[in-house]
Amino acid sequence: MPVNRVLLCITAALSVTLAAPLFAKSGRNPDFHLKCGFGSKRVLITTEGGLLIYRFGTTRHTELEIKENPEQANAFYRFDLLGVKGGGQQLRFKNGPYSYGVKSWFIAGRDGEEGSAFFLLKNGRLAKWRLCKTYDGFTEGNQLKRLQHDPLWVSAEGVETGDVPGVTPWEPRD
Repeated sequence: MPVNRVLLCITAALSVTLAAPLFAKSGRNPDFHLKCGFGSKRVLITTEGGLLIYRFGTTRHTELEIKENPEQANAFYRFDLLGVKGGGQQLRFKNGPYSYGVKSWFIAGRDGEEGSAFFLLKNGRLAKWRLCKTYDGFTEGNQLKRLQHDPLWVSAEGVETGDVPGVTPWEPRD
């Protein structure tokens, strides 16, 4: 299957829209980018005033909110080709020594899989990895490709920099 067709399939599989806000605080119905739920907790990434916002908490209470800061480059994005039949996306927000993020992946074929996870890094090391029980995927709205490329590859096994076997960072061409 040509790479363009694989990317089209991955993009279609990962793109979902949501009409209503997840957190009560988001009553202005901001542009939606993704939602990841596990237990009673949720991660929601939206856009308000042209900037990305990361929210963590329950549907009734936001426990942590990080707003994108263009001057300090605290929001990072990466899209990777996983072998010849898959792709993955990662969106990470840095806040002091901590980074909070979400990751999704899709591998086509009989033995393929798809999934999504929330992760927490402390000082660049994996502190928490939780698979999402509920997930509404990345919707871009031309927001994500403008972010700085994330040099970190985060997985359940840890954090990698540089080359990762079977992973090819993909940079979209305008």
